Amino acid sequence: KAKGGKKIPVEIHARRLLVDGSVVVMLTAKDLSNRVEHEKARIESESRLESFFDRSPFGLAMYDGKRELVKVNRACLDMFGFPDEEQLGRFDLFANPYAPADVKGRLIRGETVQYEAVVDFDEAVRGSLCVTSRKGRGWFVVAMSNMGFEGSRPKGFFAEVKDISRQRRLEEDLRKLQESGARREGTAGSLRDVVLTDLMQIVCAG
Repeated sequence: KAKGGKKIPVEIHARRLLVDGSVVVMLTAKDLSNRVEHEKARIESESRLESFFDRSPFGLAMYDGKRELVKVNRACLDMFGFPDEEQLGRFDLFANPYAPADVKGRLIRGETVQYEAVVDFDEAVRGSLCVTSRKGRGWFVVAMSNMGFEGSRPKGFFAEVKDISRQRRLEEDLRKLQESGARREGTAGSLRDVVLTDLMQIVCAG
């Protein structure tokens, strides 16, 4: 305790010595107040990051320096239709057939890489690449960030995944509609069953 009664966290070291033929014990005490405060702030920061990671609507995944999956949030698994982390590890965002060939090399060089992948889930299941509840094709934007180096080796990687399948399908529908309209004098139809948000996306894509 300090003179005012405040409790101070300290680290005490005791050392046994022989002085002039007598045994004495030397004690040293180190004030740990700053260390305790920094540790508390670190824990709070990690807790906030953990909460953001788990609740983010974007697909997030972390890998170690050997490109092995460390952590993934639920949103990422749901995007790919994976039941658990093991399936994402098998799918391997670095080396699956739907990732561009140059991604791995660019990440090793410390670059941040963003690419679009078109995944054929039926083909992936037939090839035993993963187990998924998704069918047909899916479009994804994947951003892979190198988290720095330890010597010449990467510390790890952070991946952010966004499912743009709905947007790409709307664009395809619009393209088909435009091609159909080009072959005829006009295009007729009903907007009665079209959701407003879908209609806005079609107009914006056009």
